[in-house]
Amino acid sequence: MTDADGSCATVRRVYRVDGLEVAVLTCDEPGCPVAITWQAVDLLSTTEQPAAFPDHAERTQELTALELAVVRGTANQSQVARYRELRSMLDPYSTAEVHLHWALIADVVEGDQVSYPPHRVLGTVTDPDAMPNGVVRAYMRVRIDAEHLKADAALRRAHPDGTVLLSATTLHPTLGLL
Repeated sequence: MTDADGSCATVRRVYRVDGLEVAVLTCDEPGCPVAITWQAVDLLSTTEQPAAFPDHAERTQELTALELAVVRGTANQSQVARYRELRSMLDPYSTAEVHLHWALIADVVEGDQVSYPPHRVLGTVTDPDAMPNGVVRAYMRVRIDAEHLKADAALRRAHPDGTVLLSATTLHPTLGLL
């Protein structure tokens, strides 16, 4: 499969979320972390079959540009109308993906391995509810795996014991948690 960003990926599982099918993917590109990602099935393509929503990325970029104008108050009526149209079109995809992410994170327990994609590191959860807010898991305490800690001097200096407090929204479960 090719995901919406143009990267090669393997579909590992498909969930039905908010009326849409959302695929759990692993990256097939060299140097990718073992973390999973997720995208609506309509955004995926193969060499034989194009994506059901092929211009999702372009429309998302258009939405982002229009959103800036709307927030700044510089958008005209046609831009506001187009912004609303795009939001209605794109929101079901992002909402389904977010709901799947939170459902997967809710199942994480102490000892599970997670990925922190911004730094491409893996770690083991030591406290899944480090700072509970009563609604969702806001933060998790994670011990960064030794090989990743060793490879990143800045991370090692900032967290000599390898334990970090990370926002649950930035963590991805690994394939073993499916």
